[in-house]
Amino acid sequence: MNIKKIIREELEKLNEKVLILSKDEMDILHKNKEIEKDGYVIRFEEGFGGELSKTEKKKFDKGRLENAEVLGYTLTGTKDIKESVNEVNSRNDKSIGTKHYKGVGWFWPMYPWKHYLRDTSNKGRTVVHNIWLTLGFEVKKNNRGIPYFDIKPSQRNKALKIVNAVEKRIPIKESVFAVNLDKEKNDERHPEQPNINYDPEKGKSRIRENKMIKLKNILKENKVWERNFGEPLPTLDSVMKKHQENKLNESPVSILKPARVERNSVVYGYINLKSHYNQIRKTWKELKSLLNKIDYVAIDFDDRDDLQAPYKLVGWKEEFIRDSMLMSFKKMNKFLSDPKNMKDPKRVQNAIKSSVNSSALPKWKQLTNLYKQYLKFNNKKVSSVFKQTKGKKVGERLIGDFGGFELTKDVHKLFTNQKGFTQRNVAGAFETMDSKLKHRYKKIEIRGQRD
Repeated sequence: MNIKKIIREELEKLNEKVLILSKDEMDILHKNKEIEKDGYVIRFEEGFGGELSKTEKKKFDKGRLENAEVLGYTLTGTKDIKESVNEVNSRNDKSIGTKHYKGVGWFWPMYPWKHYLRDTSNKGRTVVHNIWLTLGFEVKKNNRGIPYFDIKPSQRNKALKIVNAVEKRIPIKESVFAVNLDKEKNDERHPEQPNINYDPEKGKSRIRENKMIKLKNILKENKVWERNFGEPLPTLDSVMKKHQENKLNESPVSILKPARVERNSVVYGYINLKSHYNQIRKTWKELKSLLNKIDYVAIDFDDRDDLQAPYKLVGWKEEFIRDSMLMSFKKMNKFLSDPKNMKDPKRVQNAIKSSVNSSALPKWKQLTNLYKQYLKFNNKKVSSVFKQTKGKKVGERLIGDFGGFELTKDVHKLFTNQKGFTQRNVAGAFETMDSKLKHRYKKIEIRGQRD
């Protein structure tokens, strides 16, 4: 299944040619009923209810309201066409599950993809909907008769992969972010916090302003202008790269002093799983890059056995882990270190660079050690980190109970060097973890009952 090809085809279906006619061209069109422009022939077919069907008339009336200058509206300030009280919205769209879906209704079940599908444009929703429909995901109806997709647990990875791929092609626009931060009052948008540069018509200046402030802080934080003789001048890319490296070392906890007392509960602080996770993610990416340099196909079949487990770790299939991955990397290292172990040493040496063998095992050990640190942090009692919870029920829980254990459950056995289990593809597992940290576990509260 070529996801990129399917998405490209869906986007091409949605692309429409828009032709704008001048007033003179419109007069010619009304007079002659036909006009040619830019190689296209435009025909005018009249019919106000008589010749048009009910559906076509509704579409025509909607077009008049949105795009045309309706005479009654211009003179009196009131619309000369009554709008339907049964207009389609996110909760009552019955076109879900059909080829006539236009991106209005909410068709997805609860899962990390809900954030993108909710905030994207109708075009983004339509592309995901049509691909899910093409792949045969089941469509059911709720008790109100509204269709929705019933994504089975075995289909979630594939469905999420499609949403992530569409998000890269059709990202959420800044304007959506601006509107979400604003409050509506008297049909006008007002920023939650005062901003003298805020333009209520565009709603974007606050975002630009914040980005500029953030960039200034980054430049100041990295002291980019302080350099030794002979060092190159900093670039934006180099500054941002250094800033991202600094972000890896963010504090894993944020303690509120004093704790924030609410109506029925108390918030003691927050947990930041990214401080540990980002280092694990970065090391895995480096290891994956090493393993991808292996030309597995060019190696003799008899020489593949000791390379098979580490190499298949970067594939997209589920794999049965017979031996611990540490043992597999050690076997690979031993096999590559001595040409006598190989049936065809020349082919192996051409297919695998010496840097791969010298770096793969140490990189795996680095990855598993980082995961041990992650587990050590998550196995701490809440009261040992948030002192104000000592003697309280929430203080007896483990840090990992708030999401750390659940986040890495798909790679836990692998990174703790266990054996005899089926491993989900690691790339997909990291995509799921990335999505959860972006949404569900972005900000984890330590909250307990109020005394």
